[in-house]
Amino acid sequence: MRKLHLKVIFYLTARYFLFLIIINAIFKEVKWVKWSDLNSAEDWFMFAWLFILPLFIEIIAFTLPFSNGLKRIEISKNRISCYLFFGLLFLMEFIFCNSILAKPFNYIKVLISVVLFFLYFRRSLFKKYFPTSENNYR
Repeated sequence: MRKLHLKVIFYLTARYFLFLIIINAIFKEVKWVKWSDLNSAEDWFMFAWLFILPLFIEIIAFTLPFSNGLKRIEISKNRISCYLFFGLLFLMEFIFCNSILAKPFNYIKVLISVVLFFLYFRRSLFKKYFPTSENNYR
């Protein structure tokens, strides 16, 4: 179970940093924070408030639901309920992002989240339902 939690935390962190990189590449208004710009304690506080705190909130809010859902996929007999569960999780993520991000960023973040989710957890998602395709992922 601990290994699954760590994998989910790594997924959430990778998703967050990939989102920041893509947003910076797509939108010219978004600028990178330079270490030389962080001179005072207020600057460091603002940096932590804007970039580090949202990551920790997402880790706290989404680690248990994602890892619990992945654990239940292995014992579930109903594939549709599992997909519905993850659909609801991504909807929760969209609502969470909607409260802290601008509108165009929400769609990009959820799209990144779905793509990375299937890349990171394809074995957990598909090994029960497609047992012959397990050998393709090694």
